[in-house]
Amino acid sequence: MKGFTPKESAVIAFLCLGFIGGLTVKSVREHHSPLAEATGPERVSVTQTADTSHNFNPARLAPRRIDINRADRSTLERLPGIGPVMAQRIIDFREQHGPFQHVEMLKSVRGIGVKSLETLRPHITINNLREK
Repeated sequence: MKGFTPKESAVIAFLCLGFIGGLTVKSVREHHSPLAEATGPERVSVTQTADTSHNFNPARLAPRRIDINRADRSTLERLPGIGPVMAQRIIDFREQHGPFQHVEMLKSVRGIGVKSLETLRPHITINNLREK
């Protein structure tokens, strides 16, 4: 860069790269966040993320649980470890056997075992009642 010392040029380049990196992170967070895709009752307001008090309660920030008896495929895919194929298996099971009566019934879906169920348990509910 003309008119700048090598150190000044390095600082300007570093600042430009930092700015571009920040824009990239912001874009990824906005476009790939489950909050950006959430619709309906499971959507969480982004304004809830700022808590300046000393009585921080992470439960206030947690998105609502997903009702596995009402969720469509795209909603089920937001669950940890659930992709398009597994989401469709859950829907197919629900259509063939009726609504899930309890969370443990998910183990009857091919591909969901004890470990998967324990990962899903904090994120799911049945008929909007929290499952313990």
